[in-house]
Amino acid sequence: MVCVFYGLANMPIGEVYALLFLVPIITIVLAVLLLKERAGAEAWIACGIAFIGALVILRPGIIALTLAAAVVLVTAVAYSAVNICIKSLSKTDTPAQITFYGQLLALPLALGPALFVWVTPEWSDVPLIFALGALQLLAGLCHAYSVRAADARVVQPFNFVRLPASVLIAFVLFSELPSPWTWLGAGMIFARSYYVLYREAANKEAASDAEETPCQA
Repeated sequence: MVCVFYGLANMPIGEVYALLFLVPIITIVLAVLLLKERAGAEAWIACGIAFIGALVILRPGIIALTLAAAVVLVTAVAYSAVNICIKSLSKTDTPAQITFYGQLLALPLALGPALFVWVTPEWSDVPLIFALGALQLLAGLCHAYSVRAADARVVQPFNFVRLPASVLIAFVLFSELPSPWTWLGAGMIFARSYYVLYREAANKEAASDAEETPCQA
């Protein structure tokens, strides 16, 4: 959360969420490494193409790799790790418990660094602060329910809605528009992530049909 807030404050909103398209791909890698889930060659090829998409957005060597871009990449890895944690915790805890303890743990961890840059909010800021907290809590709760109901890799494509939504909001409020390179890189990441999830769903359906056929016979 700290990293993504820093990224949003120092990068165009569309570029931040374009880089966060890496979350589904990184989730696949972590699911294979930590949850021992299987991923075929197509999934690994998709990971490579998505990585190239991230390079298209960042264009290292052509433009300077900023601290904001680096911390957004850290956010993508951290969000992917959160997906794995939620999936594991959902075996023993409810989504409400996972969300509550996660927010409770974040409070002391964020309070320490915040004290070094503390600025007392104005009264006019209070409604926005409460709205931010309520929306963040609601998002975490809904995410925990969705990851419990399905594989983390299946849930992630719905996050792709963030890019057009964030671009629209950024344009209306801040007159920001992503560069053509951002759209190209985001398209590469989106296409490969969607393809992996489409193939996974097709494979599961085929396996389910194969299991039902002997029973029917």
